Amino acid sequence: MSVFQLRPGLLLMGILGLTSAGCAASGAGDTEPTGSTRATLSSLQLSVLAGSVGEGGSVDGAASSARFGNLFGVAVSASGDVFVVESLAVRKIGAGASVTTFSALPTYGSDPPDNPDPRGLALDASGAVYVSNNNIYTVDKITGNGAITRVAGTLFSNGSPADLNHNEGVAVDASGNLYIADTWNDRVVKVAPGGSLTTLASGFSQPRGVAVDSAGNVLVADTGNHAIRSIAPGGTVITVAGSPSQTASMDGPVNTAGFASPSALTAGLDGTLYVVDGTTIRTISQGTVSTLVGSAGQSSLILGTLPASLENPSGVAITPHGDLIITETTRHVVLKVEGAGPDCSSGACSVYSEPSKVLADFPACSNGDLTSTLATACGVGGGEVPLSAGGFDSVTPPQLTVGTTYGVRLAASAGQNGGTVAFTAPSTDEYLVYLGTPNVPLSTDGEAPACSRYLSQSRVAEITGGTCDKFRGVYSLPLLQAGAQVRIRLGEFTPQSWVRVLVLPR
Repeated sequence: MSVFQLRPGLLLMGILGLTSAGCAASGAGDTEPTGSTRATLSSLQLSVLAGSVGEGGSVDGAASSARFGNLFGVAVSASGDVFVVESLAVRKIGAGASVTTFSALPTYGSDPPDNPDPRGLALDASGAVYVSNNNIYTVDKITGNGAITRVAGTLFSNGSPADLNHNEGVAVDASGNLYIADTWNDRVVKVAPGGSLTTLASGFSQPRGVAVDSAGNVLVADTGNHAIRSIAPGGTVITVAGSPSQTASMDGPVNTAGFASPSALTAGLDGTLYVVDGTTIRTISQGTVSTLVGSAGQSSLILGTLPASLENPSGVAITPHGDLIITETTRHVVLKVEGAGPDCSSGACSVYSEPSKVLADFPACSNGDLTSTLATACGVGGGEVPLSAGGFDSVTPPQLTVGTTYGVRLAASAGQNGGTVAFTAPSTDEYLVYLGTPNVPLSTDGEAPACSRYLSQSRVAEITGGTCDKFRGVYSLPLLQAGAQVRIRLGEFTPQSWVRVLVLPR
């Protein structure tokens, strides 16, 4: 979990396949963010940021001469400083890769003293560090002056609902709420700034990692269920990718991809999720799961051109400049993949523009005439405007008017349907894009029934005044300048032919 904030909704947009081109300037193309490129694996290198492979210890100094113990969690500040936690200390890798000790960690008891076995690490907006102590069931907050305060858990106690049990990952949101993967209690808990601890969601299987986006969604590495889950602000839990029935590492669309043992995760400002999965780093972007670093089943540290190889990765973070940071526990090094993501340090990042397959559960409608299809087969009413989407490569995609609901016909191509539409921001504002389809029971992924996997009942009622049959997803676009044109790829659906679209100011 990094201290720099995501733009509202970009995380889910990146996962689910919406794109915004020219977020802060006009322009109609599906382009990468200004000044950034998405590199291929063959152009990326896995290298040592600090430490020496296989040489343990606790020595400050220049990157090459510094030494680390067993490394676990990692977090990155807004300025790009890297913080890592090892057996008995939090270390900081600052400008010029100089390594210093941010704070020693206390031991407890005697003969011999108990190592707190720190695992998760997070930063808040003030620069305070949060350390999750797996062996003693606590989370501590460490400020810049070295003061250590317990913020959750009771030392060596796990018998009450307020206690933790072998907790691991931690994350902090923009409001200062702390989220903890309470691993052996199979839940994620929330600690408010005032100190009250509540269960945010349960029913996981030994979750080990958490991250949070600026829209308030908490992302969970649900380790025992081999899945990545998302907890909406209202408490609804959805599956982003993975399945308990798919226990091997497998790349592909999120609804078929598999995870072996996801244990930690973080999010880039472009919306990409980076997940530690066994001896690999996986990414979730635009509805697709891919392996970025390492190979499943291979467990030796090999530096160099990606995919390279990892031995025992524990933590992952992404800097504002797009450099991926990985902690290697038993090899005692902090690793880096420079340029793994786009450079978002100027705040000009948009979501990658690959088409999405994640919304493939939209229902099939007739492939006949658009008007009759919408009116009869799909039951569209209430003033929706029929519109045919443009092809993915269309120079001038169909233009949406903010506030008008459209029934968009997706063009068929090679047995699939897809399309692109656009809208021009009438004012400088944040915007919400609603997608949906009527008259179909919605999948609940085994959770309690809800109106939508992504859109709450109250929000559906707010924008439609009625039931759950009009929209099933809502996705945020960042602050847009008046006149900026945003192109929305509606993805690839098989064999669906249409989707509802509505754009409203936030």
